[in-house]
Amino acid sequence: MQAQLLSCALLFSLVGTSLAQESTRPAIRGEVRDQTGLPVAGATVELRGEGCNGTARTDQAGSFQLDGPAAGCTLVVSASGFAAYTEPLTARTTDAAPLQITLAPAAFNERVTVTAARVSVNIGDTPQSARTLSDRELLTTAAPTLDDALRQIVGFALFRRAGSRTANPTSQGVSLRGVGASGASRALVLVDGVPLNDPFGGWIYWGRVPTVAIERVEVLRGAASDLYGSSALGGVVQIITRRPERPIMVADASLGNRGTGMGSLFAGGRWRNWGLALSAEGFRTDGYVLVDENARGPVDVAAGVRRSTFETTVDRKFGERGSIFLRGSYFAERRSNGTPLQTNQTRTRQLSAGGRWASVERGDFDLRAYLSAQVYDQNFSAVAAGRRSETLTRVQRSPSQASGAALQWTRTLQRQTLVAGAEARDVRGASDETIFSGGRPTSLAG
Repeated sequence: MQAQLLSCALLFSLVGTSLAQESTRPAIRGEVRDQTGLPVAGATVELRGEGCNGTARTDQAGSFQLDGPAAGCTLVVSASGFAAYTEPLTARTTDAAPLQITLAPAAFNERVTVTAARVSVNIGDTPQSARTLSDRELLTTAAPTLDDALRQIVGFALFRRAGSRTANPTSQGVSLRGVGASGASRALVLVDGVPLNDPFGGWIYWGRVPTVAIERVEVLRGAASDLYGSSALGGVVQIITRRPERPIMVADASLGNRGTGMGSLFAGGRWRNWGLALSAEGFRTDGYVLVDENARGPVDVAAGVRRSTFETTVDRKFGERGSIFLRGSYFAERRSNGTPLQTNQTRTRQLSAGGRWASVERGDFDLRAYLSAQVYDQNFSAVAAGRRSETLTRVQRSPSQASGAALQWTRTLQRQTLVAGAEARDVRGASDETIFSGGRPTSLAG
């Protein structure tokens, strides 16, 4: 009995010693303040490095605490509007004394643009004229559509100054610095590296990308044909979509008179190395009668529009070096152009994929590939004197298919960046028209 009691006492003593050692491990405490001495609340404090794991957020007083030990780890502090703070931790910095961390404001030239040189560079480091609009700027602007929001960028203009809510698709061209005053844009519009321009006519369907799914838009004003080909004579507009690292849902809705309503939704998240993003947007308006009230006739009706778009993206990360993605999208639009017979509609389906691999020795490789099919229908009519009747004159259908791929290699040296790549694109389309003359149809194909 005495031997058993001695064994239990010894075991209790060892456990108590272990718990005492665990409880006496040094904790990392500190305060985060800005350059004026005010506390920074909500800052993220992380331990990074091999075998390091710990995350905390500062309270209203700017204080935080992480469980130690953390010698050999790197302390990283980040907060919105501030430059990231990093500090290697040693036994000296993990003692009982609290850390005093001061965050500096983030500089403007730390904002990154991709389109300026087909690689990620700081705006302040490129001589080209580039501008970036963030998702916050897009969501807080009073502009109802993406193309209207981009008008705040100097040099950006739309053909005939009409936005995508009212303009015929064939006139939705974009002009940068006055180059390309026609529906066929002289500027290239990309979504994550995949062309958004109509494959057959070159105009832009701005409603194909849900607004809340956009992370930022980068605009390069000026010729970029040396990097993007003949489609970029006037410049490049690059739309970057969201790739959430945690579950997120963003919604936006609006209502107006004349039966106008819009709803946009984005949801996504990441589970381990897999990411999923879903987005959708719908818009409708009954519009208004285009002809002056004193000149209207029975054939004049309101010019309205209905459109909807859906998009799904699946991606996978391979550590810190590589990633791949697969995306499918569908877009449908129907417009009434002021009379019962003058209508047009578009249906577009697209499948795109891509991947990126980064290597210190071999450089960065970026691949994009896409396949799309589209059908565009439009009717034309002649309105009689007095606007009491109209006659169908032409029915046009333009089916088109586009496929392409682009491969880019980038290698950064000490003071230079080498860029090389190849791109292939195949576009096939037709213009099938039926002309009505004297009530008789005549078919034309081209």
